[in-house]
Amino acid sequence: MRVLRRPIESAQYCSIDYQAELRRHGVQISMSGKGNCYDNAMVETFFKTLKSELVWRTVFLTRAEAAGAIGGYIDRFYNPVRRHSALDFVSPAMFERQVASEPPALHQSEASPLKLVEAPRLPRVERAQKHKQKH
Repeated sequence: MRVLRRPIESAQYCSIDYQAELRRHGVQISMSGKGNCYDNAMVETFFKTLKSELVWRTVFLTRAEAAGAIGGYIDRFYNPVRRHSALDFVSPAMFERQVASEPPALHQSEASPLKLVEAPRLPRVERAQKHKQKH
């Protein structure tokens, strides 16, 4: 089993002695660059959601029971069913289906709609003649 340690107090966590102690016990150290407080925001949000929607509402008798429930929550609810505000209130699975079914689009606005127009192809002879004229 691998253990990942995130910092609580950065001064303590940056200590050479503290890091050596973590390594001695096989703990994987996870720390971003200085001043980057947003590097883990998405994952922290996910874990808060997981805890509030499942973990804090459930009594698990064994570690295996907890692992099964958490896996089920992710595979059968969080990804296929739960709506996400960052995805315009659709589930990740639905969002992926929508994106996969849409044709590639150019950026457009109501003020200046863009149209994809294919340039006419010149026959080989005409292209060669035009190239000679330019050079």
